Amino acid sequence: MDLVKALFGWKGLAAACGVCLLAGTFAGHKVEAWRQGVKYSALVATNAKGMQDYSDRAYRAETAQREEGERRQDEKDTIQNEARDRIAVIQADAVRAAGERDRLRGQLAAFTASHRSAGADPAAGAGGPPAADSLDLLAIMFSESDDTAGILASALDRSRDAGLTCERQYESLKH
Repeated sequence: MDLVKALFGWKGLAAACGVCLLAGTFAGHKVEAWRQGVKYSALVATNAKGMQDYSDRAYRAETAQREEGERRQDEKDTIQNEARDRIAVIQADAVRAAGERDRLRGQLAAFTASHRSAGADPAAGAGGPPAADSLDLLAIMFSESDDTAGILASALDRSRDAGLTCERQYESLKH
């Protein structure tokens, strides 16, 4: 009977309340732990999705950057190849011009020789030596001016082509 009295008395009531309080606290902690676990799982899933999205964007950006670099390099290579072709044409023109220059110099030498011999001919009359000196001077001046013109033309052709190539490369990289 003592036990029944103890169970139904104030001590029993206090003990029952204590047990209920402990059970409630334990259950509350369990529920809270479960809720936090759900929140944590959701947070982990969101973070994993965010990391995957970031990784995908970074990969796409890297791929786009690489493709743009390759496009620019291809365009630059094309421009340089075209410049090499133009330089080859310019050099062929210079060789052709040098051949023409040599032909004209040969004609000038023949003309000078024929007029010099005509100036030395006693039947040609007086005044031969000064005319021959003037003719030699003109031939030398023509030859030197032709050499200078060839050198200047070659340098100007190269610098113009280099400038145009540089400009095309700059324009291709701007876009």
